[in-house]
Amino acid sequence: MQGIILRVEDRFSYILDDTGTFRKIYSKPSHKAGCEISIDKAESGGRRRTHIRTFSAVAACFVILVGGFAFSNSWDWTSYAVYVDVNPSVRLDVNKYDRVISQQSLNADGATLLSKAKPSGNVISALDSVLNDAAKEGKISDYGVAVTVVGSGDKKYKQLVKLTGGDQRFSVMHLSYTSKNEESKALSSGATPSKYKLAKMAHEKYRNLSLDTAIKFQSDYLQDLISGKVVWQD
Repeated sequence: MQGIILRVEDRFSYILDDTGTFRKIYSKPSHKAGCEISIDKAESGGRRRTHIRTFSAVAACFVILVGGFAFSNSWDWTSYAVYVDVNPSVRLDVNKYDRVISQQSLNADGATLLSKAKPSGNVISALDSVLNDAAKEGKISDYGVAVTVVGSGDKKYKQLVKLTGGDQRFSVMHLSYTSKNEESKALSSGATPSKYKLAKMAHEKYRNLSLDTAIKFQSDYLQDLISGKVVWQD
């Protein structure tokens, strides 16, 4: 008789055998939850009915339930985030299948943009929708659009670089990657990851410009400071 160990507790193993019967037997050192074992006649209480089909059906149902639960949860889980910074700033949460599962506005203009663009579906289509609406509203400056990918290592960032490179729709987009640790620092300071990066660069160029002060500036002004178009004077 065959069975699957459901759990091992104290001196006993709890088994679902191939007749669909739950059994409690003395455990052995080799017993581990999830393992399939043979149950001898003495352990099984003398009954040797074999209904493999029943056991297989129960096992199959279990696999389907667990698999379905795993897929459902992986679909709803955020694998990585994409921050889009123009004047409107938005965050797109994306699952492992590269589908946008939620959007978040990070300022008032971002809320207006999301109400019109309604980015959804594949992340490439969502980015195209956001950039297209931002262009229509005249929100894209000479410095273009900063798009920052956070999470999933840099794998998804590299994937986006490959998918958008050479595509005229994304010619104004400047892609970068940042770690979750840097994202946390940025958000706690009240900035998006891309703006936090610009503020740090401006702070490093002008040591008398504090990071806290730099974060309060508009991104375009930070770009001007970094490029030398304007000079910071305390």
